[in-house]
Amino acid sequence: VYVVNMSSAALHEKRGEELRSSIRQILALSGASKVNLIAHSQGATASRYVAALEPQWIASVSCAHCMNEGTQFADGFKATLAAIGVGGQIVDAGVTLLLELLELISGPGSDGDYNAPLNVDQSMMDLASGSQHAPSYVEFNAAYPAAMPAYKCWNDNGGRNGPGATLTQASGAASVNGISYYSWGGNDPYTAWLDPFDIIVIPLAFQFMGGEAKWDGLVPTCGMALGKALRLDYKANHFDAINHALAITAFGMNIPSIYYTHANRPPY
Repeated sequence: VYVVNMSSAALHEKRGEELRSSIRQILALSGASKVNLIAHSQGATASRYVAALEPQWIASVSCAHCMNEGTQFADGFKATLAAIGVGGQIVDAGVTLLLELLELISGPGSDGDYNAPLNVDQSMMDLASGSQHAPSYVEFNAAYPAAMPAYKCWNDNGGRNGPGATLTQASGAASVNGISYYSWGGNDPYTAWLDPFDIIVIPLAFQFMGGEAKWDGLVPTCGMALGKALRLDYKANHFDAINHALAITAFGMNIPSIYYTHANRPPY
């Protein structure tokens, strides 16, 4: 397993180029001919970007709680910054600085064999703009449509009603251009009341959502599916999906086991 680092708050193509550079180095280091990508959140678009440009490098793309259609949170956040004028610029600068500090604290991706470069080219406004369904994801999905579902869930109440009635309806093509695509996600934003994300971050994020939605505390379940949707109703929120914070999750949930099981899944 190789860990990569990408700018937390940047536009799709920039993050995609950062991932592309890391994969090029990993292939050279490992001697492998292809990699299997596992993405979380906006890691989806970076992975899809590289899969489109360098399909010969990619065996599979797997998405955990990924954002493939944007989030209503971005619209609400941008509207709030615009409404408060100059103060919004201060908020943007402050949040951007916080993201850069978090990036520095967490450090570059390291697994002992490959140390990813530290990417701290952050902009909260870029992140918000890039996370909007329109125009950002509409344009990106038109340019990089591989494995996206035929069912347009965003047309159903602005993406608030979920990914579709069944996993089959929610799914896209399981294999495109020799690359296998998988996805999974959750639809419970509040899973553990001892988790600081559940008691602070997610309630704050909801204030920008503009109303109820089927979501994981940041991303709507509409858009989590890419390729074969394995499951979209885990009792897990956006931060549980990567075992944050301190692995405090819903009772009975074992997040690492989801990844172990998937790593041993037979390929198509």
